[in-house]
Amino acid sequence: MSRRIERVVVPFDAATESLAAIETAARLAACAKATLHGIFIEDEELLHVAALPFTRQLSPGVGVQPFTVEDTELHLKAAAGRTRRELIAAARRHGVDASFEVVRGGPQAALSGISEHDIVVAGARGRPIARHFRVECRWWSSVEITSGRFLLARRESDGRGPVIVLLRDSGPESARLLDIAAQVAEADSGELTAVCPPVLAQSAQFREWLAQQLAGFRVNLRVEAAPEASAMLYDRIGELGCRVLAVEAAVIERGAGELRAHVERFACDVLIVR
Repeated sequence: MSRRIERVVVPFDAATESLAAIETAARLAACAKATLHGIFIEDEELLHVAALPFTRQLSPGVGVQPFTVEDTELHLKAAAGRTRRELIAAARRHGVDASFEVVRGGPQAALSGISEHDIVVAGARGRPIARHFRVECRWWSSVEITSGRFLLARRESDGRGPVIVLLRDSGPESARLLDIAAQVAEADSGELTAVCPPVLAQSAQFREWLAQQLAGFRVNLRVEAAPEASAMLYDRIGELGCRVLAVEAAVIERGAGELRAHVERFACDVLIVR
């Protein structure tokens, strides 16, 4: 039985580029007839640093300046206001209900209320700083503390490329992964590619299972046999023009670095399901 999305939650902070996440989340909420909820995190660690008496900031073309709690709070308030306006505007464009809140703390504070009926959509890129470098995206590390479904968005949809779901069998975990991947595909290009071991790709029983799981979804399914070597697998994913790569959380636990390197290389979104 499909676990349809009831709420799309978008976490924000001042250091993450979030426009792609907002657009992806609003489109997904509209397709799923779900609500859209934004959570802006006032970084408690940053405020603690600002409170230190010796803390200073170095600004290009300006030099050394004070780095105070007051200035930091004003910056965070301005960032939260801008983010709220962007979220509400996207919700209106897509005709969905939206809400917004501000919390102080870290990712755990923002994600503690996530339920099995939610999906988290977070930006996967840091904001550019002084046009020269980007802050490391914090949401990759948050995958481990999220109990449900997590989509890291890098770009707004251009209507090209499939959602590619890596399936290892027809067990309950694979069924959950396929279910949410199909919902994401519906909200995107409508193209869904299941990559699985060759023995499954050639199995009529497995294809029948796929058809049963996808009954009622508006997707075009393609089944692809996975190469045995992981390097060849990711090369094939790149050749398929991956738009979103959907994997079980166990893939992250086994080799987060390798997966992240390939996601960065393909510039695709990544969907992680527990």
